Order: sequence, then structure tokens, then C-alpha cells
Amino acid sequence: MAEDAIRGLKAEATRREKAQADARASELKLRALIEGAGDAIVALASSGLHTNGYSLARKVVFERMGLSTEDAFPGEGASVADVLLRVHRSYLRPLWPLLERGEIHGLAHITGGGLVDNVPRVLPDGLDARFDLGSWTVPGLFRLLQREGGVEEREMFRAFNMGIGLMLVCAPDNVDRALRAIAVASEPAASIIGHIVPGEQVVHYAR
Repeated sequence: MAEDAIRGLKAEATRREKAQADARASELKLRALIEGAGDAIVALASSGLHTNGYSLARKVVFERMGLSTEDAFPGEGASVADVLLRVHRSYLRPLWPLLERGEIHGLAHITGGGLVDNVPRVLPDGLDARFDLGSWTVPGLFRLLQREGGVEEREMFRAFNMGIGLMLVCAPDNVDRALRAIAVASEPAASIIGHIVPGEQVVHYAR
């Protein structure tokens, strides 16, 4: 019995070590896949604030605008509480087929820090991410917060997700297939919003 238990513990330890090693290898492999300029950046839409910028949002909504949680949120067709607490969208279903086929070169979950701070984490040395600001429509929720709070645009892109919940990087040849796979999952909406370009691991915006 004792020998069986020892063998079981050793086997479990081996499995855990292998799982940890596989996870580290996958992380390094995913980062290494972004090897040069030209890869496309595909964005998956957010469902609202997600986990971004609640301190600033509360200040604008409750202090600047003077609204309560029961009031209607302007332009949203729902209460302040419902808009601010919209459920964080899950991206597993649309991404899983792409991950299984190894077609994703990089992933960035747009949480606190927005595009400004989250995207550089997946960029290897010598590469930047360039976003086309005209390639997606920023939801009215964020534009209202910007206007009513007098927030500069760069700070908006750091504090909030600006309508982008997650972005993935893939080879240009795989873009159409990625968009189709995401569309099959019904939601969220996805679109090409930029490309990987030579640089120094920073984010650029173009109009």
C-alpha cells in the first residue's frame, strides 16, 4: 500500500511538472511566434467596462453627472447600474478553434491599463503595434465618459478598453479564417484594427 501511494505521488508530481513545463513552453512559443512586422491585429468587442476604469467611471457618472444607480444611463437604454455592471464577455468559445490550430501568434486581454499597457506585453523586441483608430467604432458609453469627464483621449485608452475586450495577432493569411471562426460563435463582433510594425515594443495610433 505504501509503495502504491509513493508511486501515485511520484506520478502526480511528474504530471504537474510536465503541465507547468508545457505552460511555460506554450507562453514562450506564443510570444516567439510574433517574429516580424506584417502580422494583423484582430479585435474582439467588449460588452462594456469589463474590469477597466471603474474609479474614473464612478467619478464621472456619480460626481460629474450627478446620476444614481437607478437613473437611466444616457444613450444606453438601461440603468446606470446595469450599464456599469454588464457581464464581462468570455472569449473562450470563439478563440478555441484558432488556438487548437495554432493560428494565434499573440493574445492581449484588455484589462486595466487598456491598449496602452496591455498590448506591449505580447510584443517581442523590435516590434510595435499600430492601431487604425478609424477601423472600429468606440461605443457611446466611452465617448460619453470622455466628454462628461473632460478626459484626454490617451488617458481614455489607458483607463478603458474603448470597446475592445481582447485582441489577437495572426498571420495575414489566417485573418479571414480567424474572422470566420469568430463569426460562427455568433459573438462578439471582430475586425482588423491594426498591424505589427518595426519599433520598440510600444503602441501607436493612426487616423
